[in-house]
Amino acid sequence: MESPSTTLFERVPNTIFMPLGTSYEHTRHMYWALINDLYESLFGPDATHSEGGEAIRKDVLNRAREFLILNPEFTQDVETDPTINASGFVENLIDKGWLVPNRHGAREYLHMNQQVSGLLASLRQFAEDGPTDVGGEVQAIYATLKSVLEDPIN
Repeated sequence: MESPSTTLFERVPNTIFMPLGTSYEHTRHMYWALINDLYESLFGPDATHSEGGEAIRKDVLNRAREFLILNPEFTQDVETDPTINASGFVENLIDKGWLVPNRHGAREYLHMNQQVSGLLASLRQFAEDGPTDVGGEVQAIYATLKSVLEDPIN
């Protein structure tokens, strides 16, 4: 049986954590917020602008540009046009495996594959709820079962 540490990078690209693992805190936060925004608006199950989990590359770039304009705190120290910044950030997400390009005729689409979106769902859950305290639940179940065994009538 393979250990979880060896199978993780068979499921997701080994570069997947690079945008979130940079030593620049500001950049980490920006990528996390951008990935979540793209997921919610274009790639997630409730996204209204996607076509079967895919979005036209131009729409992804426009959404990333809009995100940067709506969140100036991520680029306030940079005087570069938001379109250029958005293009660079989306290219980095493609290079690192968050988004996958796919061509249908003349149109280029981007999608988030199932393994990556599953990883993102787990990370989002962890970010919202924190770690699950399984040990406490197991102890409560154990104590209940022990009390039943010791006094089966009550």
